[in-house]
Amino acid sequence: MLPKRLIEITLQPRALCGARFSLRRVPATSRSLKRALHPKRPHALLLFAALVFSCTGTLRAQWIQGYDEYFPDIVTAGHGVFYAGSNSGNVSVSSDNGLHWTDISYGLTSSDVYALLVSDTNLIAGTRGGIFVLSPHGEWTRRTSFFCTSLTRHHNAIFAGGVSVRGIVYRSDDNGMTWSVADSLSSDGVAALASVGSELIAGTAYFNGMQTRTGIFRSSDDGVSWQQSNTGLLDYDICSFTNMGNDIVFAGTRAGIYRSTDTGNTWSLTGFKTYTIHAMTVSRNALFEASDSGVFVSQDSGATWRFDGAGLDGDSKRATSFAQNDSILVMEAGGPYFAKISDLLPSVSAVSLNESGFSVACYPNPFASSTTIRLQGGLGHANISIVNLLGVEVARIFSGELAAGEHSFTWSASETHAPQGIYECLIRMNGRVETRPVMLIRP
Repeated sequence: MLPKRLIEITLQPRALCGARFSLRRVPATSRSLKRALHPKRPHALLLFAALVFSCTGTLRAQWIQGYDEYFPDIVTAGHGVFYAGSNSGNVSVSSDNGLHWTDISYGLTSSDVYALLVSDTNLIAGTRGGIFVLSPHGEWTRRTSFFCTSLTRHHNAIFAGGVSVRGIVYRSDDNGMTWSVADSLSSDGVAALASVGSELIAGTAYFNGMQTRTGIFRSSDDGVSWQQSNTGLLDYDICSFTNMGNDIVFAGTRAGIYRSTDTGNTWSLTGFKTYTIHAMTVSRNALFEASDSGVFVSQDSGATWRFDGAGLDGDSKRATSFAQNDSILVMEAGGPYFAKISDLLPSVSAVSLNESGFSVACYPNPFASSTTIRLQGGLGHANISIVNLLGVEVARIFSGELAAGEHSFTWSASETHAPQGIYECLIRMNGRVETRPVMLIRP
C-alpha cells in the first residue's frame, strides 16, 4: 500500500552547521517515489525511510530519565512499584514507573546493595554486610551477615548467592527471615542465580582478587548438590542470567552472551560476543541486555542484535540492571531511565492472532544482506513476496500450504541484486493481506 502523499525535504548545502531544509507535500506518484529513492540522493533515502517507519513504529525507544539522588545500580519490581539499590547502601522506591523516587533506607546499615527481591510482603536486600529484610511496617532487619551478591526464588524457597573463601549458596523457607547453607561451590563467589524449570542454576565470578572462577553449576535437588555445567562455555566469569520459558536460559559473561536450550546443560555463544553483560531480561519473547555499551535487544533468541539505548545519558551509556512492570526500567550511569515496552519492540507483529489468524515479524530490520520473515499461526495456502514501493514484485519467497504453527523464511537481497531502499513484505493468507516494511541498507 502506497502513501497518498510524501513530504519532500530539500537540503540546501551550506556549511554543515548552517544547512537549510525546505519541506513541501507532494503526491505519492511513481515519479516522486523514484525521486525520493534515487541512489544519488542517499540523504533523501534515509529521510524517507524515517518517515515511512515513523508510521509503522519507532525504531528506537524514547527513554525518559527519572531522578534518584543516590544513582542506583540495581533494580527490581514488585507490589506494582519499582525498588532500586545503590553502592552507597541506599534503597529507594518509585510508584510512577521510575520518574520519582523516595528513600526507604532507614535502618539499612550496610554499603553496596548488590541484589533486591520481592517475596510476598517482604523486600529482601543482598548487601556487602549481609541480607536485610524490609517488613511491611518499613523496618529493616539484618538476617545474615555474609556477603550476598544475588537472590532468586526457586520453587517455594528463596536462594542467595554469596562470597567467601568458597562460593556459598544460602536458602530461606520463610521469606528471608531465616537462612541456612544449601551448599558451597568451588569458586570465589556466586554472582548470579536463576530458576529454570526444575533446575537451580548458579554462575560464579571473580571476587576479591582470587582466580578460581569455575563457570556454571546446576542443581536438580533445590541446592543440596551441584554439578558443573560448562560444555560450550568459553568465559567462566558469569555476571547474569535470564530465561525464556522452562528450557531456554541465557548467561551473561564478561565477553558476551551464551544460550542454552537444554536447561543449562550445554551452551553456545550468541551473536552478542563483546562487553560485560551486567543484566538481562525477557519481555514478549524479546531479549534485552544491559552492558557497558548501553541497552541492546534481540528478537531472534540472541542471533542478531540492535542498539536500543537512544536517549540514555552519559558518554559510556553503561547500563547495569533491568526490571519491568507495564514499563521497563533500566539503571544507567546517569541514573534511572524507563520506557514503554511497546515502544521498545516496534518490529514485533502489529496484528494479533485474534485479528488476522496469523502474525508476522521481520528481523533484522533494517538489514544489509538478508532478513528473516517469521510467520506464526494460520493454517492454509500462503503467498509471501517482497515488493518495492511501486508495488512491483522483486522476490517470491513462498507459495504453498502451511500447517499451523511458526514458520521462518529468508529474503536474501544479495541474490536478487535489489538496490538499497524501502520494501514491503507482502503476505496473503486465508483471504487476508498483511504487509511489513523492511529497509535494505547496502554496506
